[in-house]
Amino acid sequence: MLKEQLSDARTARADVERAGVVASLAADLQALEEHARLVPEDTNPPRGEDVGEFRMRQREAEKQWKDPWRGKLRQVKIGALHIKDEKLRRRLIDGLRYGASLHMLEYATHHRSRRWVLCGLVDDMTQSLFAWRRGEAELPDPNRAFEVAKESFDLKAEEGQMIAEAEEEDRQQRRSQGDQGQA
Repeated sequence: MLKEQLSDARTARADVERAGVVASLAADLQALEEHARLVPEDTNPPRGEDVGEFRMRQREAEKQWKDPWRGKLRQVKIGALHIKDEKLRRRLIDGLRYGASLHMLEYATHHRSRRWVLCGLVDDMTQSLFAWRRGEAELPDPNRAFEVAKESFDLKAEEGQMIAEAEEEDRQQRRSQGDQGQA
């Protein structure tokens, strides 16, 4: 009897804790999605407009958008780190990592809007969070935006690794040639 009562009390505490984390994260995810809808799209200048001025305004709009975006990502990350369920925590952290860099999402946004990718990432995190809250056995499969962002992130990381390896090989080759010239 006492064991059952203690177990019930633990379960109730865990449920209250889970509800609190979800409520906080849900609000943070909502703010993140609202801000994702404001992301400046990477577009071409209208006909007749000076390209340099247009690009400068685009960079400024992106800069103005990025600081609040990063702050909102940090808020969600703090909430995600409170989650004990490793699968959900990893899914949220991955989504945040994918959404942190528009540069890393270059391939994901090719022929797609930035808004679609970022809102899709936030939607995936939200759907996963609420599936966990409902106590579903498994998280939902990643949505298309999450998959595209992951592919883009992986491709850009691989591209960066290949460039770093080529640069290192070039440095070694120059050192080798320099050593031979001194001999």
